[in-house]
Amino acid sequence: MASDLCVRIKRMNKYITIILLVILSFLVGCQNTQFDDDELFDSDNTFEDESLDDEDLDICYPDLIYEEKGKAIGSTAGTLYLSKDKGETWYKENTFDLNIERVNIIDDNNIIIWDRVKNNFLYNLKTRKLTPYTYKKPLETFFYYPIKSFKVYKTRGYCLGGGNETSVTYSKKGKKILSSKWIVHEDSWEEQEREDVAFMNNCSLLELTNILKEINLKLYECPQINDLKISKSDINRYQSKINIRTEKKDEDSFDIDKDFNYFTIDKKDLSFYKNFPAMLNKTNQETFNQLLNRGPEYLSYNSFGIEITNENNDKITMRKDLARSPACFFIWYVKYKEKNFNCYNEKLSKFVDSCTPGSFEYKVLFNKSFLLMGIAREFKEMKNPNKKNAE
Repeated sequence: MASDLCVRIKRMNKYITIILLVILSFLVGCQNTQFDDDELFDSDNTFEDESLDDEDLDICYPDLIYEEKGKAIGSTAGTLYLSKDKGETWYKENTFDLNIERVNIIDDNNIIIWDRVKNNFLYNLKTRKLTPYTYKKPLETFFYYPIKSFKVYKTRGYCLGGGNETSVTYSKKGKKILSSKWIVHEDSWEEQEREDVAFMNNCSLLELTNILKEINLKLYECPQINDLKISKSDINRYQSKINIRTEKKDEDSFDIDKDFNYFTIDKKDLSFYKNFPAMLNKTNQETFNQLLNRGPEYLSYNSFGIEITNENNDKITMRKDLARSPACFFIWYVKYKEKNFNCYNEKLSKFVDSCTPGSFEYKVLFNKSFLLMGIAREFKEMKNPNKKNAE
């Protein structure tokens, strides 16, 4: 499963354990048994310092924890925490007006913070100064060794742990080809189950390598509206999805069929959605950039991504953020050796689409009609922030 899912599940399991302990202590208390505070909270995550106030008690276990180079750093939302005893106890270091999604520990004094939207920041633990940070050729060392495999996967997680993964792995065949044999489905909900289905497909090793090199050199090249390349047939399909559903006169809102099940549209907004393709052509680039940079809407346990491995077993992971607006589904979130950044490469999306089996439920992410619907919904929400258009 993706590392994001594992980290959040561990945090959730810890919270569930604490809640169960509190419930148990209450039930025992009903039987006239008295407990001191030290007896009630007898776990490794409890502070015994009586000087801590209520706010400090809330930080006894950060949502995300990073342990590298002998240091332990935690974060919850925009607050950064430090630990001097390898994660036994925590104290607040600083709070920022951004979401801390990832921390890359550089050395004793410096860390890099990623906000999950698109920005990285360098933070100095001595000066407590936060400054914008940009990577230069972050994938460079990956090319020291040839690519040996390429994996396309989609995962569905369960909030109490476990989940399933469906994947296709392409392995190097000769010097020019990556070849697949199976679609593999694994489920770990109750017991480990695996199902393999034949899927024979080839892709170009050179094409994938060249795409990665282009990303490495043009990391922060943001897409222009024209880069979306939405065709007339994409617009016609988009319009047909809306027109078909308008026939249900007795409903105030409707879902856009199984391929567009991220959206619920109020009928009174139909005129806006029908006219939006023409509006998009008149949208300025600044507004489009604002739309792309809107943050995550919720916590998602599901993911769609790729994993590229070289012959030194170094891995590049790229995924779609399913907690973001569907308007942002063409954005890839990249992780390589604790470096996190965005990628908007259209060639990468086309390549992955060609390698993805038609049975994958998230293959719709590459559908331009779906993308257009996402942009329309996000544009309307951005103009009317107090009113949601999607569940």
